Amino acid sequence: MEEYLDIKGYEGIYQVSNLGNVKSIKRIIMRSDGRPRTINERIRVGPNNKGYKRVSIVDLNGISLSYYVHRLVALAFLGESNLYVDHIDGNRANNNLENLRYVTNSQNLTFRNTEKKFKSPFPYVCYDHSRKTYRVKNKRYHTLDEAISVAKCLLEQLQ
Repeated sequence: MEEYLDIKGYEGIYQVSNLGNVKSIKRIIMRSDGRPRTINERIRVGPNNKGYKRVSIVDLNGISLSYYVHRLVALAFLGESNLYVDHIDGNRANNNLENLRYVTNSQNLTFRNTEKKFKSPFPYVCYDHSRKTYRVKNKRYHTLDEAISVAKCLLEQLQ
């Protein structure tokens, strides 16, 4: 079930959901000529940036800023952190709360999905075509089973 929470700093103006949707809240604002204007509720959709979804939102002063949706979901549901937001399945467009977690820079670099260079049937296991080996955390393994076993242990340590 989709649940919405206010975006910090934009309370009563914008909300983000646990499914990765961002919406503006229905409200009435005053125009510069003093007449009221109704802003209807609507889902915000922004452009992709290297596969990451972004949205631009405007504060009460009319200043527009752009944010990554995965960062907004994490801030609202996981709390504030200086850590990186990791997409567990490697899909940068999947901003579902269940697919996001905070990780250190080292963990983020270790478990990043490098589908452009490698193909693998298991997340975080990379196949190096040139060396014909599987890689997990910069260590190489000759069999897929070995690599998956190591990756599962590493993922369990993160949870």
